[in-house]
Amino acid sequence: MLYIIMWIGYIVVNLLGAEIAAYIWHRCMAHNDIIPGLHEAHRVHHTIDDDNAAADFIWLMFFVILFELLVGIVLCTKLFPEKLILVTTMVIISVFFWNWMIHSAYHTKDSIFKGYKWFEEAKEEHFMHHRHPDRNYGIVTHMGDKLFGTYMSHPATHKINI
Repeated sequence: MLYIIMWIGYIVVNLLGAEIAAYIWHRCMAHNDIIPGLHEAHRVHHTIDDDNAAADFIWLMFFVILFELLVGIVLCTKLFPEKLILVTTMVIISVFFWNWMIHSAYHTKDSIFKGYKWFEEAKEEHFMHHRHPDRNYGIVTHMGDKLFGTYMSHPATHKINI
């Protein structure tokens, strides 16, 4: 039983670590020109503030991020013991594709998530990032934003105290 609890704990820590890594990547890589052209491509993405994201841009970003993901997995093979590499890799890839799927849905007019309150709120927080590029770097969660002080809620979610 302890063995199962340790594995669940390891997976949870990996999930949290992958979300923080995604936040750091978005904040440090996509908003700086460390990789030539990436920041400019991301800046163009920020000008798309509706449901019609340019498909070419989305696929370009997909391949850039996938390349970086593969580099990260190679680094994991050097950092983690052999038995943990498979689980770590599966978690990283799962977080990547979940973030990719949700981010693509934010920019799709007839998303399968349309109408769900959690999705509509997350989508608006994503577009807040488009209008305020120094805020809301998280895609699915804003754990990193809350941790590092870059979270900005949508004005409609602000509570008014009277």
